[in-house]
Amino acid sequence: MTMPSLNSANLSRAEADRMRAEWLVRLHTGETTVPELIRRSCAPGYHPLLRIPLVRLLADQDGWGRARAFRAINRSLALLGKPPISRAEASRLPLQWLLDARSGGRRCMALSEAARQQTRESRPWTGWPYLPEPAIMHEGE
Repeated sequence: MTMPSLNSANLSRAEADRMRAEWLVRLHTGETTVPELIRRSCAPGYHPLLRIPLVRLLADQDGWGRARAFRAINRSLALLGKPPISRAEASRLPLQWLLDARSGGRRCMALSEAARQQTRESRPWTGWPYLPEPAIMHEGE
């Protein structure tokens, strides 16, 4: 087996970087969603997407940011019975870590549950935004 030339390796890396950047822009502009990007990363020819940092993937979606992404990652680790990690460690986790077959889907399910819990906790009232704000009940009414 022959080694690829340095030029060939650099071209492959540039193409992979371009693919990741393209999909992150699509996510940031709302053209795609995190679940769609995750599905696509598992398809043949899209393996460079697996190297997207998980924090970046979560933070680039609408209504999220880096702080919320870090909280979701640490909450998912807590659901898995693992200790919390630092922001630096969380920043190094790629999407591939989430989808690693050795976890049997547990990491993905834990992150999904953590995101769902965060959304539920951030709602101002039950049923928001589909139900109107309930009237405040005073004692004796």
